[in-house]
Order: sequence, then structure tokens, then C-alpha cells
Amino acid sequence: MANVTFDRDATAWDSFVEPFIRNDSRIIALRGAGSYNGIARETADRIVRSELHGWILGLPHTGHLVFMFDGDNDSAAFPDIGYIMGRLRDFWAGNVWFFAAQRDDWYSGNGKPIRNKTDYPESHSDRGYETFVFPHGVFPEEHSRFTQSARLVSCPNYHQVYVGACGIIARAQLDDLNSKVPAGKKVDIAVFRCKVNPEQTERIMEKIAMAKREGDAEKVARMEAALRQREQNPYGLLYSPSGDRLPFWDSLSNINFREFHIE
Repeated sequence: MANVTFDRDATAWDSFVEPFIRNDSRIIALRGAGSYNGIARETADRIVRSELHGWILGLPHTGHLVFMFDGDNDSAAFPDIGYIMGRLRDFWAGNVWFFAAQRDDWYSGNGKPIRNKTDYPESHSDRGYETFVFPHGVFPEEHSRFTQSARLVSCPNYHQVYVGACGIIARAQLDDLNSKVPAGKKVDIAVFRCKVNPEQTERIMEKIAMAKREGDAEKVARMEAALRQREQNPYGLLYSPSGDRLPFWDSLSNINFREFHIE
């Protein structure tokens, strides 16, 4: 079973990942669609089985294979980046590790990260995430201090994968990543472009209706903003409404992108 570590100053995380860095492991940080945008189930399954699997196999076969992310539910009904991580965990065996860095306000306190709840507990019982919980408001970079720390980004075999319609946090992490890449190095990122999950729209509208009944104006405003973002940016914030790259890509000169357009 995997462990949960409360890491108040990031030293536990840094100490834990250092042997993998020294082992020249293949380290892959997952980014992508969160619970508001989601990924259609059929699309998510295809990405994991086909294009993403092939991309991973094409990486240099050195050290361990390590997957890490910022945490999210592994939901069969409403897949997002947490579902992608869960299916990777189901598929890969052997010399493979799975890490999650969680902010403490995402953590339930009962031994399980809130955003790592799964609809597949029987297949995950022996391959859980090594989870590090850190305090909110301490690190200006938040999750980026962990899953894309300067030390990790400097590693020759550090890579990232973006899956689905990305929101504000994942978009901002690209700028942070680009700023951390050492001179003379580039980081390889695979970007799987696909639209928001249309089934999420009804779910968000139900949450808005419930929040209105409860008189929660702040939640209503947040949900309505998420709904507008989905409608205005069907491919997320990395692409135009028609699916074209946005101009900011040109400023990310320290990143090598490989795009997969999933329709």
C-alpha cells in the first residue's frame, strides 16, 4: 500500500524523488482537464490505450517509470485527468511508481486524498499513489513547487503530458515550467487536444440549481463562470474556440510540444 506524508516544507518530497532523479528515471507529470471540463469516456480510453501508450514507449528506457500529478478523482462517470492517471496505474506494472502532491485543503484527513477517490478500488489496492500533502498558502507556486520543481525540470528525462481541455491552473503551469528550464535544455510535452466532455454541462447546471436553492451565491458565481468558460473555450485555454494554437505557445521557447488531435 502507498503512503501519505504531510510535507510542511517540501523536504520530504524532495528527498523522496531524489533517488529517482539520480537513477535517471523516466518522470512524467500529468496535467489536463479537471472536473469542470472533463474528458469523454470513450476519448479518454482511446488516448490511454493508443496515442499516450505509444508516446510513453518512445521515451528512453532508463531507470524507473514514474507518473506524478496534482491529484483528482478517478471517476468512471465523469472522467478527467484523474481518470487518465487511474487507467495508467491499471495498465503499467513492474518498475512503475505513481505520485500525487496534494494541497491540504484537498485532503480529507482520513488517510485518503479527497481528489484521489476512485471508482476502481479493487484494481488499485496494491498500487496506490505515494501522496504528499502540503499546506495551503505556504508555497507561491503551490503544486508546481512539487510536480514541476526546478530540480525535476532540470532532469534530462523529465517530461509532461497534457490531456483534454485545460483550465486556468494547467495553463499557468506552462509559463512556470518554461521559466524553470535550464539554459541549453528543453522539456518534451505531449499535448492531447480534445473537447470538453458534453455530459459535464448538465452536471454543472444541476450544481448551480442546488447552490441557488441553498443561497450560496459564491458557488453559483463560480459554477456559472465554469459553464461560460466551457462554452467559450471548447478545447480549453490552450486553444482557440476552433481548436488552433493560441499565440502564447510561441513564447514557450524552452518546451518541445508534440500534439495529438483527438476528435
